[in-house]
Order: sequence, then structure tokens, then C-alpha cells
Amino acid sequence: MRNTKSVALAVAAVLAVTTQLAHAQTFAVVHDFTTADSYQPEQGGLIQATNGDLYGTTQYGGVNGEGSVFKMTPGGTLTTLYNFCPPGSEGNCVDAFQPGPLTLGANGKIYGTTIGGGGESVGLVFEMTPAGAMTVLTAFCGLAPDGDNACGANPVGALVQGTNGAFYGVTAAGGVLGQGVAFAITNAGSFYNIHGFACIEFTCNNPDSLVTGLIQGTDGNFYGTTEEGGTGAFGGGNGGGQYGGSVFKLTPKGALTTLYSFCSLADCTDGQSPTGVLVQGADGNFYGTTKFGGLGSQCYNGSPGIEGCGTVFQITPEGTFTTLHNFCTQSGCPDGQNPVAGLIQATDGNFYGTTYNGGGSPSSNCSDNPCGTIFQITSSGALTTLVSLCDNKLAKGCVSGGGPVAPLVQHTNGDFYGTTTFGGNQTSFNGTVFWLSTGLSPFVKTVPTSGLAGAEVLILGNDLTGATSVTFNGTPATFTVKSSTYITATVPAGATSGQVQVITPAATLTSNLPYVVEP
Repeated sequence: MRNTKSVALAVAAVLAVTTQLAHAQTFAVVHDFTTADSYQPEQGGLIQATNGDLYGTTQYGGVNGEGSVFKMTPGGTLTTLYNFCPPGSEGNCVDAFQPGPLTLGANGKIYGTTIGGGGESVGLVFEMTPAGAMTVLTAFCGLAPDGDNACGANPVGALVQGTNGAFYGVTAAGGVLGQGVAFAITNAGSFYNIHGFACIEFTCNNPDSLVTGLIQGTDGNFYGTTEEGGTGAFGGGNGGGQYGGSVFKLTPKGALTTLYSFCSLADCTDGQSPTGVLVQGADGNFYGTTKFGGLGSQCYNGSPGIEGCGTVFQITPEGTFTTLHNFCTQSGCPDGQNPVAGLIQATDGNFYGTTYNGGGSPSSNCSDNPCGTIFQITSSGALTTLVSLCDNKLAKGCVSGGGPVAPLVQHTNGDFYGTTTFGGNQTSFNGTVFWLSTGLSPFVKTVPTSGLAGAEVLILGNDLTGATSVTFNGTPATFTVKSSTYITATVPAGATSGQVQVITPAATLTSNLPYVVEP
């Protein structure tokens, strides 16, 4: 059975704010960051590990002031596992600083990058056990005087594990003309540069300005976005940042295709500056957000050259583009504005995301602007605002936290968790971790979500002890129950793509995504 009651009781013990929302939805803050336990989770977001706990990073704070890796129980008990830049490494930080988002590997270990540190102080890739034991897999190259190097520098966004077991990612610098690279790295630390991004100033017809990671589509190719670049120009005149961004496809061998260039329409009504990672829906299409652009005109973005309040879009693997929602077309932006993070698709088939600004009543904690929202949107574009952060009706003084910039995560207990970059009960105003229940049921998720017959797969869940059956689209699989929160299973011969199902003494649990069996 679902453990909502025990989660709610644990939440109440550390509760900063709770509000009952429409349709039996419940929102609560489960942790307030302090300078001691780090602050500003920024774009790290949260992932679920094999022990059922949530893991994340902060870019600042901690014992050494340069960020940390933490774990948190679903009820909100937080433990700092690692503090970057230990004493004695000031000015060098060989073990790195300012970590990015984390990724759970198929071996149960956790992988991530740091934007700085390492031998050349331009970042590294690390591996960590759920208990916190850290191993550096590789460090990125130092920059040449012209910004060029062989392997890239300053990695950004989360790594994604490909079906071949290697991890793929991007860097913001290095490579041809210093515009970044796409790379692959094995579990053993072997590094491969698979594509160098190049965007010649003022004639920018390739992706540029990488700020988030890749995802692997069900076709085996990788997909991503760039905040700038593409061929859609805005603002008039020459100058950096005059191109509205792009969506691109990258083959595992490094061949790149630009699928769509934002600001292709006048006044960037098709969106501008996608900064969040894409998500592939169950329908095979990709979904994402843009921070600016669109038809909304009720917001202020701080620059006369930037128009629009952001959008949600859909794009097919072939590049057919559709705008699903334009934020802030109503006075006061009750639906939010400026979505910085990407979306996730939940077990109800709907997409969930956040906006950095907009929502309920203005708050002095957000420079007289509202502090963001949590929203639900269907694949056809029907949007519902679930929570307005820092709304005075929700809590005074932004106790709820504000300014979310990382994607939500749906835990296998059915509930959502996320982070904010500021706010909370602490006087340091360092951000929060929040919990949102919308009444969705428990499920299981596989790591990875695709592979060959004979491959071993992690299955995450809750109350898995005593499981009697695991099937891949109806085909029985051999499996081992490792704990109450995860199972290892072997993809059976003859299995076809479809849902993974686990039968336990208490419930029948279905995977949130279909598992794709590769030919």
C-alpha cells in the first residue's frame, strides 16, 4: 500500500508550510537549507537512488563553501555526504567545486560533474556510491589561449547513460572556437569527444551556448537544446546572444542535425532561450520549455531586447514544432512566467514543471514579482497551476521557497519532490526542498529504460520485499530482490518493448515508462 500517511507525518515534523490544494493535492516544505548544510541547489535537482532516498547537489555552501552532495529521505531528513574543495586546496580545488546534476547508473552508483576544479580547474566527472564514497573518473582539459582544447571544459547539465553503458554529456566551453563539446565516458574513465560545437559570431547557424544536458531517445539518438544559437535572430544588429536557441539531434557517432531554431517567427513568438532538458513523452514526441519568447506580454524580463514570458513546446523527432502554452497572457501572470527547468512526464500521462517567476500575489522577496509556480500540462496544452510559491495566502515571507530552476522528480511512492533556489524558514534564505502529493499511486521505474535481451536492469520501487513476479511486457524475467526499494532483473529472451510489471504481496506495480527492448 502507498505510504502517504508516514510521509505526511515525517513531513509534519519539519514542516515549514503546508497547504491543501484542489483535487486532494498537498504541498509541504520538507527541508530548509542553511549555510552549514549548503545552499542554492540551483539546477541540480533530485534523483532517486536504490535505497529509496533522494540525492542532490548544491553549488555553494557546505563545510568548504564550494558545494556538496546530499541525500534526503522522502520524509525530509537530510545528510551531507560530501563537501567539495577540502581544506588545503583553496585556489586549486583539485577535487572540484560547484557540482551539477546527478545521474543514477545501471550499476546503482551515482554519477555527476563539476563545472570547476580538477587538475586544470575546468571540471571533472565523478562516481559516488550511495554511501558517499567519491571517485574521480576523469578531469577535463585546460583551455588554450584561444579557448580551444581537445576534450572540452566546464561540463553542464546531467549525464545520461546510453544503451551501450557509456555516459554522455556536454561542456559549455572548449572544443572548436570554445563553444563546447559533446562527450562520452565509460565507467572506467575512458573519454571520447564525439562532437565539437561551433558558432561563428554574427553568422550563428549551429547550436551554441550549451546550458543543459542530453537525453537519449528511443531511436538511440541524443537530443538537446541550446540557449542561444540556431538561425532565428532577434533584437536587430550584430552582437552575442542575438540568436534564440535551438533543438538538436546528435547521433552516437557525433553527426548533428538542428531540428528547430527558436525566434524563427517575428518577435520570438515561437519561444526563445530553452534552458531546460528535454523529455520524451510516451507518444514519442519531445517536450520542453523556453525561458523567454511566446505571446505573453504581461511580464518584465529586465531587458528591452527580450520579449515574451516563456513557453511550453512539443517537437517530433523529425522536427515538427508546436507551441503548447504561452505563459503570462493574462494580467498578473497567474500561470507563471519564465520556466527555466525542463518538464517530467508523470504516471498519469501529464507533464509537470515549474516557472521561476509569476503565479500568485507579488512578494517583496522576489523584487516585487511573484516567486514562481508548479504546474501541470497535458500533451495538448491544457495547463493547471498547482502551487504559487511565496504567495501570501500560502505563507508569509516566502517560507515555501521561490525561484525553482531544476526539474521535478516523481518518487516511486507517487509523489513529487523539487528544490527552490531561495526562501525557506531560515534567516539565511538559502532555498528549500519541497514535496507535492497529487494522489498518484506507487509505481516502479527501470534504470536504464532500454537495452538488449540479457541485460541486467535496476528496478526501483517501494515495499518490494517478497516480490513474486517480474515481467517485461508480459514475458517473465529472472530477478533478485536486493532490498525493499530495488530489484535487479535480466531482460528475458523474446521480450518485446512495453511496461515492466512487478507483483508483490501488497500490490501490482507498473513502470512509469515502457522499457524498450532493442533488436
